Amino acid sequence: KLLLSPLGDVPLRKVLGVSLVGYAAIGLLPFRMGEFTRPLLLREPRISPWAAAWSIAAERILDGLLVCTVLLLSLGLSTPLEPLPDHVGGLPIPVALVPRAAYAATAFFGAAFIALAVYYAQRDRAHRLTERALSLVSPRLARWVTDKLEGLAAGIGFLPHARVLASFLLLSVVYWGLNLGAT
Repeated sequence: KLLLSPLGDVPLRKVLGVSLVGYAAIGLLPFRMGEFTRPLLLREPRISPWAAAWSIAAERILDGLLVCTVLLLSLGLSTPLEPLPDHVGGLPIPVALVPRAAYAATAFFGAAFIALAVYYAQRDRAHRLTERALSLVSPRLARWVTDKLEGLAAGIGFLPHARVLASFLLLSVVYWGLNLGAT
C-alpha cells in the first residue's frame, strides 16, 4: 500500500486480499510464478499492471537489501568458530562461503536499488534514448518498450517520497524482526 501510494489510493482491504492470494499462489505455483498474480489482481484504473509489477520488484529489492544488511551486521557482530565447519547443515557447502555469498548478495541488491534510483532520476533521458535506439529496429517495438518503461517509472514513483520510503523500511524492519522473533 505504501509503495503504491504515489500512484493513487488503493484500499487497504484490496491490498491485503491481493497480497494473501499472491502469497498463496507463490506457495502453490512452481518457480515462484505466483509473483505474477499480484500485479494482475491489483488492477485499478490509474495503476497499470506494469507499474504494480515494478513496485513489487522494488519491494523485493528493498527487502533483499534489508535482509542482506542484517546478515552482514550479524556476521560482523558474531564470534566466528575456529575451525569452521566444512558444511552448512546437511549440505556440502563450506561455511567459509557464507560471508562471501552475503557480500555478493548485498552488492547485487545494492546495485539493483541504485539502478532503480538512477533510472528514476534520469527517466526522461532513458525514455528518449531507448525510443531513439529501438526506433532504428522497429518503431512499434520502441513504443512498446518505452510504454513499459513508463510503467517502471510509475512503479518506483515512491523513491523521491522520503516519508513513504522511510515508513516502508520501518515496517519491513518490524516484519523481519517479528519473523526472527518467531523462530
